[in-house]
Amino acid sequence: MIREEEDSFLRTLEKGLKRIDDIVQASTGGEINGKEAFELYDTYGFPADLTRLIASENNLKVDEAGFEAEMQQQKNRSRAATAVDTEDWILVTEETPATFIGYEQLQAVTHVVKYRKVKAKGKEQYQLVLQTTPFYAESGGQVGDKGSLQFGEEKILVTNTKKRK
Repeated sequence: MIREEEDSFLRTLEKGLKRIDDIVQASTGGEINGKEAFELYDTYGFPADLTRLIASENNLKVDEAGFEAEMQQQKNRSRAATAVDTEDWILVTEETPATFIGYEQLQAVTHVVKYRKVKAKGKEQYQLVLQTTPFYAESGGQVGDKGSLQFGEEKILVTNTKKRK
């Protein structure tokens, strides 16, 4: 596995070196533009210092402001991708929720105590709290159960199970 990682890294490095060669040959105005410097960093793993060094060896400079602008855009995209928007809980019943029966039963007849809509990474999902559940919640290093809920003819996939907070 380590050998595969090393081979993959070397292939990426080789492609990056070819790419920087192309950039150096095509550069105008004595400068590698910030977008291309960022591409080397983001796609090929070239530290900015390495790009500066190669540029310097070829009597070029790196557009630092352009590089920083691209870096900021990437950070903003990353933040937006991890943003989670949760709506308020909608209470269906006043019952005490989440009695776990999963050690004894793998199926149960139950009902939803409360639910809310969650939007993350461009997807819309729902969190449900059940009155009784056979689903083991994520805990102690174990992942939460997956499965399905059946509401009449409608089947809803359960993609993860967590303890409520």
